Amino acid sequence: MEYPKCLLCEQEGNSRVGAKHVPGYEFDVCWKHWEENWDGWNRQYEKKILEFLKSRGIREPRRDPRGMLPREYVRNSAPAKCI
Repeated sequence: MEYPKCLLCEQEGNSRVGAKHVPGYEFDVCWKHWEENWDGWNRQYEKKILEFLKSRGIREPRRDPRGMLPREYVRNSAPAKCI
Protein backbone atom coordinates (compact mmCIF):
# COMPACT_ATOMS: atom_id res chain seq x y z
CA MET A 1 0.00 0.00 0.00
CA GLU A 2 1.35 3.42 -0.96
CA TYR A 3 1.00 6.40 1.35
CA PRO A 4 1.35 10.09 0.47
CA LYS A 5 4.83 11.58 0.59
CA CYS A 6 5.80 14.84 2.21
CA LEU A 7 6.44 17.46 -0.46
CA LEU A 8 9.20 18.98 1.65
CA CYS A 9 11.25 15.95 2.76
CA GLU A 10 9.74 13.20 0.57
CA GLN A 11 9.24 10.96 3.61
CA GLU A 12 6.39 8.58 3.03
CA GLY A 13 3.57 8.61 5.56
CA ASN A 14 2.37 5.33 7.03
CA SER A 15 -0.57 3.97 8.99
CA ARG A 16 0.99 5.09 12.29
CA VAL A 17 2.37 8.46 11.23
CA GLY A 18 0.37 9.71 8.28
CA ALA A 19 0.76 12.73 6.11
CA LYS A 20 -1.25 15.94 6.41
CA HIS A 21 -3.04 17.11 3.27
CA VAL A 22 -2.75 20.88 2.96
CA PRO A 23 -5.97 22.24 1.42
CA GLY A 24 -5.55 25.15 -0.97
CA TYR A 25 -1.98 24.16 -1.73
CA GLU A 26 -3.13 20.61 -2.57
CA PHE A 27 0.02 18.84 -1.38
CA ASP A 28 0.85 16.58 1.55
CA VAL A 29 3.43 17.12 4.27
CA CYS A 30 4.59 15.00 7.15
CA TRP A 31 3.39 15.94 10.63
CA LYS A 32 6.87 17.20 11.55
CA HIS A 33 6.80 19.81 8.79
CA TRP A 34 3.15 20.67 9.48
CA GLU A 35 3.83 21.39 13.14
CA GLU A 36 7.16 23.16 12.63
CA ASN A 37 5.66 25.62 10.15
CA TRP A 38 2.66 26.73 12.22
CA ASP A 39 3.45 30.40 11.63
CA GLY A 40 4.06 30.17 7.86
CA TRP A 41 6.16 28.08 5.50
CA ASN A 42 9.85 28.45 6.24
CA ARG A 43 11.64 30.34 3.48
CA GLN A 44 13.88 27.34 2.80
CA TYR A 45 10.78 25.56 1.37
CA GLU A 46 9.47 28.42 -0.76
CA LYS A 47 11.12 27.36 -4.01
CA LYS A 48 9.73 23.83 -3.76
CA ILE A 49 6.25 25.05 -2.79
CA LEU A 50 6.11 27.70 -5.53
CA GLU A 51 7.31 25.22 -8.17
CA PHE A 52 4.59 22.79 -7.05
CA LEU A 53 1.89 25.47 -7.24
CA LYS A 54 3.04 26.55 -10.70
CA SER A 55 3.04 22.96 -11.98
CA ARG A 56 -0.60 22.61 -10.86
CA GLY A 57 -1.76 26.01 -12.08
CA ILE A 58 -2.48 27.16 -8.51
CA ARG A 59 -2.07 30.85 -7.85
CA GLU A 60 0.48 31.89 -5.23
CA PRO A 61 -1.25 32.88 -1.98
CA ARG A 62 -1.05 36.34 -0.51
CA ARG A 63 1.87 36.55 1.89
CA ASP A 64 1.42 37.39 5.54
CA PRO A 65 2.68 40.68 7.06
CA ARG A 66 6.13 39.11 7.57
CA GLY A 67 6.35 38.16 3.88
CA MET A 68 5.86 34.44 4.57
CA LEU A 69 3.62 32.05 2.66
CA PRO A 70 0.78 31.20 5.05
CA ARG A 71 0.57 27.59 6.23
CA GLU A 72 -3.10 27.40 5.37
CA TYR A 73 -4.41 28.74 2.10
CA VAL A 74 -8.09 29.13 1.25
CA ARG A 75 -8.54 29.60 -2.47
CA ASN A 76 -11.67 31.17 -3.87
CA SER A 77 -13.03 29.23 -6.81
CA ALA A 78 -14.94 32.24 -8.14
CA PRO A 79 -14.23 35.95 -8.01
CA ALA A 80 -16.20 37.99 -5.48
CA LYS A 81 -19.35 39.61 -6.76
CA CYS A 82 -19.38 43.40 -6.71
CA ILE A 83 -22.55 45.20 -5.77
